[in-house]
Amino acid sequence: MRRAAAAVRSALWSGPEKRLRALWRLAVGGAAVVVLGEGVGFAAVAAGRLGAGLPALLHACWAVVVAALALAAAVGGTCVIVWVVDGRHLADIGLGWTATWRREAAVGAAVGVTMAATVVAVALGLGLGTVTGTLTNRTGTFALTDEHVLVNVAFWLVVFVGVGLAEEVLFRGFVLVNVAEGIRGRTPDATVATGVGAVASAVAGGLVSVGSPGTTALGLAALIGLGLVLAATVAVTGRLALAVGLHAAWYATLGVGFGVPVGGLDTGVALVDVDLSGPAVLTGGAVGPAHGLLAAAGLVVGVAGLAWWLSARGDGLVVDESVATPDLRRGDRPTVADGDGPTAD
Repeated sequence: MRRAAAAVRSALWSGPEKRLRALWRLAVGGAAVVVLGEGVGFAAVAAGRLGAGLPALLHACWAVVVAALALAAAVGGTCVIVWVVDGRHLADIGLGWTATWRREAAVGAAVGVTMAATVVAVALGLGLGTVTGTLTNRTGTFALTDEHVLVNVAFWLVVFVGVGLAEEVLFRGFVLVNVAEGIRGRTPDATVATGVGAVASAVAGGLVSVGSPGTTALGLAALIGLGLVLAATVAVTGRLALAVGLHAAWYATLGVGFGVPVGGLDTGVALVDVDLSGPAVLTGGAVGPAHGLLAAAGLVVGVAGLAWWLSARGDGLVVDESVATPDLRRGDRPTVADGDGPTAD
């Protein structure tokens, strides 16, 4: 009986690391994030209703504030979950505000803008779209205001930056690292472990979209492809900066820069308004070009740009082994001998 209890405990808990094993960290952390998301969503809807009686402009400004607070709560809550469940420092999941982090975030943003511009340029070149105006403003998916373009721009920039940061903390800072740590417990090859974690994080991020209106197999493949690019930047640098900058800028440029749908959402605002037409398999239809074959053009440009920049740093395109074997706030640093592998404990 005692031996059976010890076996169960060993399957759930890593003694040397003083934390749950990778599989259970993913399960517990994932469940906590779902609960957090539901709670934040409920609170945001309730707070939004408080401004229902305000004049149009004030109501729109209130929506910006609510969105900012809700996304800050989502990001902060996810960080707390990772901090508690994983027993890791926030810097160890790739967060920070160093000069290097800020520089990489800026580079990621530049790549994201270029990717989106490439997709739109290819669409226009193929006759799959037309430019219909500049500084267009209308009531989009969320009825903010059709009079004040800057308020709409502010709202959607908050949404895209907040969602980009939250998703990168979750999928790259939590899923990628935990899967990599679990695999690392069974193989001495950190590159293999990190690669498996990268694929897992990309697939998990793509599967979140399943069930959303208009999502297709092609759209899922495009999202997984983007996830692989984002994961690769984390695997090489050990930081979320490039991924966060690219993720946020890619969607913000599509949705705000060109006014095309993003995940089926119409932002209602465009700096350069582009109306896409043609086969949905190419343009993504009502879901947006990020879900069509045109996304491939952006991904190719993004991969090329990131590969060039990362190689130019002088460190080469080498996986950062710390992604699979992080430092911990408590317990011993995991190894092949005392990590999540069969020889643990």
